[in-house]
Amino acid sequence: MMKYIDQTSLVNYEFDSESFNFSVLKFDGRQDIHSRGEQHAPYIAINYAFEGLVTAKISDKKLDYTFEKNQANMIFLPESEFEVTFRKGNPVKIVKIYFDQKALLKYVGLFESTLPDLARCIASGTSFAKRKNKVMIQKEREIIRDMIFCPFQGDVKTYFMEAKMIELWSYYAHSLDKESIISNGRKLKDADYKKIRELRDFLDTSYAKKLTLSGLSKQFATNEFKIKTGFKELYNTSVFQYINDLKMDEAKWLLLEGYSCSEVAGKLGYSYANYFSTRFKEKFGMSPREFLHSSGLKAHQS
Repeated sequence: MMKYIDQTSLVNYEFDSESFNFSVLKFDGRQDIHSRGEQHAPYIAINYAFEGLVTAKISDKKLDYTFEKNQANMIFLPESEFEVTFRKGNPVKIVKIYFDQKALLKYVGLFESTLPDLARCIASGTSFAKRKNKVMIQKEREIIRDMIFCPFQGDVKTYFMEAKMIELWSYYAHSLDKESIISNGRKLKDADYKKIRELRDFLDTSYAKKLTLSGLSKQFATNEFKIKTGFKELYNTSVFQYINDLKMDEAKWLLLEGYSCSEVAGKLGYSYANYFSTRFKEKFGMSPREFLHSSGLKAHQS
């Protein structure tokens, strides 16, 4: 049976200012739940999915969209009635940034300089939504982590959070157009370009699995050489360095959330905690324990 709830009951962390609202929503996946709401003034919402899959529906705009782990989307609506569904067995963690009507006026210059199409929709009062989700980049994850674990209080925290929000928005807007910029100068054939893009999207949600180049080449109906050279051309890194970067960034999140080294290693596909710790230190120049100490947190026993 579907349970109806107020979405605010899922809020795990929240920062609210006159400029914007920043919140973390968590759903444990124990049962199907459904959330409804309405907004009677213009707003922008950006959603970053860190875990799970979410289905949302903007009733009066006939707009349905789904986004999953490592994806982000953004909408502007003059007003709306919305429904969000969370499914049993599908734990979800979302970071949501919300700009109300007052914030839209305050940041109009930021919107005009970064996303002029959005700015025109705000000025005319027409809806703006990207049908295709954007892949969350590592820099966005780092900024969000800084915001959640902000060490400041009072006015200093407000200034810090606003500066981070502007930085996050800038990376979001820049990465929307990054793929089209890359594609204009690429040497790959269209079919190969599409496969490399699909491969990257797959890695963004499957990096903890045991992956090989031979297995990936079979899965995406290409050869290992094209995967290695094509991925390097598009993303300026190797497939396995990309996977390692994703794992290490996720490791920071898991450690800060209280998981032990052994638990983190298991979640990220490492057979041994010591090997995970070695890779972590190679990446960040400090062990997981030293990282937690620098963050002001105590390490859990492995």
